[in-house]
Amino acid sequence: YERDPDGEIRTYPLPGDIRPKGGINAIGTFNGHLFATHSEFGIARWDRNRPGEEGELIFPEITSRRKTTRAIEIRGDLLVFASGAHIYCAKISDDGPPTKFVSSVESPITCLALCEKSLFAGTENGAIVGWKLDAPDQPVVLVRKRDPIVNIRLAKISGIPQLFYSTRDL
Repeated sequence: YERDPDGEIRTYPLPGDIRPKGGINAIGTFNGHLFATHSEFGIARWDRNRPGEEGELIFPEITSRRKTTRAIEIRGDLLVFASGAHIYCAKISDDGPPTKFVSSVESPITCLALCEKSLFAGTENGAIVGWKLDAPDQPVVLVRKRDPIVNIRLAKISGIPQLFYSTRDL
């Protein structure tokens, strides 16, 4: 759902008979499209100018084989999402296959954050993994906690990049 400029609610139904438990995990927008993730259906895409029309599932060959599909970030025309223990990056303007960022931690991704040259992910088993965007096969474990990482945010404080995260053990 979203509100239009007049305050009316627009709906964007899932395709077919999909009725997931709970709500959407994450949502992003790009160039008139709306993208959303949920572990039961994967990733759906809608045309924001056509409320009421069913969305279409994208990358089902990746998401249908995983227990979880969570998190979504959009930077420029780069769509970044987590499915299972890995992260995938795809150019929205290209129909090619996404690049797989291989995780060294075999635990589902719970959240992610993206900056100009790097990508970070929190996991169910309490790890934070990082990659350079040009090195998807070279993960680095940055943090290990005992409880799941539930949120990651990037910020600059006095010009110095910072990574903030939260866990359930707080």
